[in-house]
Amino acid sequence: MKVEGPQGFERSYTLVGEAGEHRPEAIRNVLIKLLPASTR
Repeated sequence: MKVEGPQGFERSYTLVGEAGEHRPEAIRNVLIKLLPASTR
């Protein structure tokens, strides 16, 4: 999975099927860890 955003933001992560990381709730948790905290 690759996440790209503004200002050159880029993160990559390989989902592991045996670990259940292909499930929607697991993907959500991975995204939360990969994305930077909000800058409001």
